[in-house]
Amino acid sequence: MPSPRRAWSGPSCDSVDWHLQSARSFIAATEQRFDLITITLHADPVGLDALQTDYDSTQEAFDSYLGHLHPDGILAVHGPTQFPPRQSLRVVSNVREALQHRGIARPGDHIAVI
Repeated sequence: MPSPRRAWSGPSCDSVDWHLQSARSFIAATEQRFDLITITLHADPVGLDALQTDYDSTQEAFDSYLGHLHPDGILAVHGPTQFPPRQSLRVVSNVREALQHRGIARPGDHIAVI
């Protein structure tokens, strides 16, 4: 019997395992390595998120995500664009620190902001 996902996603989705939960808690509970880890960040439209810590986007969390990637794996982080770009700058800074913690001498060579 075909996968129920095939009806809306096509046959290429059969080789993908989707996990919808906190990225940090999922990664902490597995030893698996992945080709792709996607993180979705949310932001309060009026900016009150600046007063909270999102534990899925800390330097320690990004270090964990990087440790669960295959050597050519990709960590994709997406979220809303805000002005001023506090969240985006915080994420890039935390990813840079996590890459440095993993011994990457030039972390900017491994980060793309689109």
